[in-house]
Amino acid sequence: MKLVIVTAVGEIEKDVLTLFKKVNIEAFSSADMDGHKNAPSLLTVSS
Repeated sequence: MKLVIVTAVGEIEKDVLTLFKKVNIEAFSSADMDGHKNAPSLLTVSS
C-alpha cells in the first residue's frame, strides 16, 4: 500500500477522477480546503 497526496483545484476535479479510474484506483478520500495566508507586511517585519 502506498500513500499519495494529490492537490488540485476544483476546476480539474473531474480530470483527476478520470485519471484515478484509468489507473485502477478504486478507493480514495477527498476533502475541501480553504487556504488563507496571514503574512506580516514588510514594514512590520523591518521595524
